Amino acid sequence: MIPNRSRPKPGRPAAAASGVLLLCTLFLAACNYGLTGGGGFPSAIRTLNIQSFENQTAQFELEAQVLNRLRERVPRALGVRMGSEENADALIRGRITNYSDAAQSSRPSGSSQTGVEVVLNQVQITVAVELINRLNNTILWEGSVTGRGEYNPTTELERSAWDQALDHLAQQIIDGAQSQW
Repeated sequence: MIPNRSRPKPGRPAAAASGVLLLCTLFLAACNYGLTGGGGFPSAIRTLNIQSFENQTAQFELEAQVLNRLRERVPRALGVRMGSEENADALIRGRITNYSDAAQSSRPSGSSQTGVEVVLNQVQITVAVELINRLNNTILWEGSVTGRGEYNPTTELERSAWDQALDHLAQQIIDGAQSQW
């Protein structure tokens, strides 16, 4: 009698190899996709300078906060690196035109002098912004965008809403810049 030797089932090694090959192909395609195209920017634009925004509000710290947040988020999202004003291929400049912190939601309260307790405030930061291609001196994108953030004034600080509003503002600028390509 011939001993019973286990044989691999036909098709299983081929299926496994096909799966590995498919995963490798997808991985390489993803790497190639991420390394080309510059985040939606024209390929000639590789460096960006973000200038300090003119602050037309009474919130003096806002100018530095907007600049820092944009420098943190925008270059990476657009696939460019920061450059000096003189050498950058593109630049972002703008004005902070409005800041507001207003009640959005309230409820009756017996302990308050006014009889109303504010439970939700909204911070809004509005900027007018231009993205300029310095290579051919054209405006790539311009617009007015408003970043918004909310906080509960009884349990949170206004600064937490600033962070939300600044992130929202940066994302809108990124989306606006990418909308042209």
